[in-house]
Amino acid sequence: MNMNRTPSLTAECFARWLVLGAVVCCAALAPTQSAHGDQPAGVVVDFFPGGKLRPKLSPWQVMIANLDQTPPTVSTRDASKEVPGLTGTLGGGEGSIEITLDGRSDDASQWIASTWSGGASHPVSGSEAGLGLSDAAGGNKVDDGEAIVWAFDLNALKLASGESLILMSVDFGGEAEGEKAEFWRRVDGKGTRIATGGRWDGNLPVAHGDEFALAGNGRLRSLTLRVGSIAASPAAAATATSATSAAGVRVSGSAPNIIMILADDMAWYDTPVRMDERLENSAQEIMRSLKDPANPSQPYQWNLQKLADQGMLFRNAYSAAPQCTPTRASMQTGMTTARHRLSVELGGKGIGEINLKPELQKFPVIPSGVRKPFPPDMVTIPEALAPFGYQCAHYGKWHLESDPLSEGYAETDGDTDNDGGKTYDAKDPLIPADLENAKRIKEITDKAIAFARKQKDAGLPFYIQMSHYAVHAPWECKQSSRALFQNHPDVVAFNEGESDPAKLNRKDDPAVFFGMMFELDQSVGRIVQAIDELGLTDKTYVLFKSDNGYRRFDTQHFMQPFYGEKWFLWQGGIRVPMIVKGPGVPTGSVSTANVVTYDLLPTFHDWASDAAGGLSNVDGLSLKGILKGEPPTQAIVDRPLYFHYPHYRSSMPLSAVVKGDYKLVYSWDATIRADISVADPRMLFNLADDPGEFHNLTAKHPALAVSLWKELDGYLTSVEARRPRDNSAVYRADGGKEFEADDNAKNRDLFPPFEGNRKPDPDLNDLPRK
Repeated sequence: MNMNRTPSLTAECFARWLVLGAVVCCAALAPTQSAHGDQPAGVVVDFFPGGKLRPKLSPWQVMIANLDQTPPTVSTRDASKEVPGLTGTLGGGEGSIEITLDGRSDDASQWIASTWSGGASHPVSGSEAGLGLSDAAGGNKVDDGEAIVWAFDLNALKLASGESLILMSVDFGGEAEGEKAEFWRRVDGKGTRIATGGRWDGNLPVAHGDEFALAGNGRLRSLTLRVGSIAASPAAAATATSATSAAGVRVSGSAPNIIMILADDMAWYDTPVRMDERLENSAQEIMRSLKDPANPSQPYQWNLQKLADQGMLFRNAYSAAPQCTPTRASMQTGMTTARHRLSVELGGKGIGEINLKPELQKFPVIPSGVRKPFPPDMVTIPEALAPFGYQCAHYGKWHLESDPLSEGYAETDGDTDNDGGKTYDAKDPLIPADLENAKRIKEITDKAIAFARKQKDAGLPFYIQMSHYAVHAPWECKQSSRALFQNHPDVVAFNEGESDPAKLNRKDDPAVFFGMMFELDQSVGRIVQAIDELGLTDKTYVLFKSDNGYRRFDTQHFMQPFYGEKWFLWQGGIRVPMIVKGPGVPTGSVSTANVVTYDLLPTFHDWASDAAGGLSNVDGLSLKGILKGEPPTQAIVDRPLYFHYPHYRSSMPLSAVVKGDYKLVYSWDATIRADISVADPRMLFNLADDPGEFHNLTAKHPALAVSLWKELDGYLTSVEARRPRDNSAVYRADGGKEFEADDNAKNRDLFPPFEGNRKPDPDLNDLPRK
């Protein structure tokens, strides 16, 4: 969550900072109207100005507020002579105080430590909010290995309406990410704690109560305290009549609503909708053949098909990664995985430049570490939409370690990982007779509809993220949904030989998977119908997309035409279904443009702001023009899509670039491994002629392969992407024994790199049942 973009705030939000027991400065709001009567109705206040920074205060200027007056008076004074050795900026803009040190000046560290007292030794009371620094011995110098203590009183925030957020951060200025930390707390208008959370890179201890001790490994570089209102009361906001509030936040009837429906692990060909009309196996024919349960003489009208008929289907849509976490981070930030570095790796604990887990030290390459948790300087979807008055909610799978509330969402159901979607024991082979909320599909849909209704009543635009647990394993569906598919000839043939069909294990039964798809499709129909009943159809975009491909070996004959699956950068891992319906979207249309998950944030921002651009550090491009029926811009046509997975986990370290019809896959370990006979780590494919990636064209078109590799390599360098390190000498000395003994080996070797042409995948239905 990026709190370094601070617009002028007009609500009464402030905190008192203590200097030797006296009030010296305040994260105050300039110029304010009293929340006790003078605040204009309908103001939606937020930290984030849509990518435009407010002018900072003059260097070394301190803001001082008198909290005893209503509204509080604000004055400033020059503190430049009081801060020897300080090289940064004191005063981070309206609504915050920011102190930056150069990380090397003992004078500056001593000044901060001795001047800003408080903490555990200085109790905070009344309307004060204090920040204290001390070392382990109670001294006044913060240095290597010592600690910072924050203490504050929640009653310092006396707001008449809405909520407030306190964000505190510290940077010890070292090389490792573990030397930075943040803490946040949400409070209501009375100063009562609503939620608390933190993000720490490394092992930073947290003390009890309202005091937080953070151990540092380097000299103090910066301290930040920011306080501000993050929401006005819905009743007040509903009365807004102008397009721009007094806070500079747009609350307009023209702002469209956005509903993002994200399926989990759904392959490109796992829907009843043909993603490519030229290919029969671009949809699940088992689903397409379903009869209407209410009228068996008629085919069932799939809601996903209706969505495509009423909107636009994207034939060449990609996920940002072939795994859940990195794709979801890209969706929130508009960044490639190479740039944001949030990923998943073997062992799950390597957070440095390389993964130092002992069991990986004899692998062909030593994989990169990953960044954990969510970095605070990345703009998320709700943060980008907040300046335009949006209320944002997330329901379902989050899978990003941080809390959705800490990333700007006003409402969430609190679950973060795959376990949240399990409604009964995953080891139970049978479907409970009374199961009604399989994979929590119904619950997620109910909450989304309720949130839409609430925001409609308040007159506020909204963004709803319905992040379903379906169709990720373990499979779940109601017994009645399974019954719709259990007698299909392909399902019967697949299940042949089961001694007791009534007790067929659900994890092996395709009928359970298709029943789960049926219930997910019904959820799509319910949310579309609810929006229509609320009278919001003409101002609401509904998007359906998957986070990555599926991993389903037992039913691979249902999974063609692509190579690979989830975890791999082959098309089976990163090509996904995508459908968009909404105002101005041509009905029944198909786009053949290459689009990707990290295009979503720029598109949402473009819709909300009614102007392209305004976001920085994003890799995605807005699809607004395409969704109005316009031809893709040259920027979209010419751009490369970058993919980067420098880890081992059910896969192998791969990077890829897709540009136009061509795709280059780069294997980081193929030329080292004894079990793969590949002389060139670059693999080139013409996806227009060869969507299944059967024919490696590197030998036929070496210049093109080199050109695409240079683009990919240049991009990875430009964003300082982490790369695997060559470990060939150690691997060969070990004879590859430890590498092959790894439990993950059987999975990562299923879809290897190759030269020339590969053979078609076997139909695993013809193999013995596991």
